[in-house]
Amino acid sequence: MNVGALSTSGQLVGDAILKRSGEVAPNTVVYSSPQLTIALDR
Repeated sequence: MNVGALSTSGQLVGDAILKRSGEVAPNTVVYSSPQLTIALDR
């Protein structure tokens, strides 16, 4: 899967800016903390 460009920011990711682009395998966890998990399912 190609995500093109994905950017996430805010308090749930520790006020960081998370960036991901390009090919990603299915069911890839791109961020995980005790409060939040971001996964790309396809």
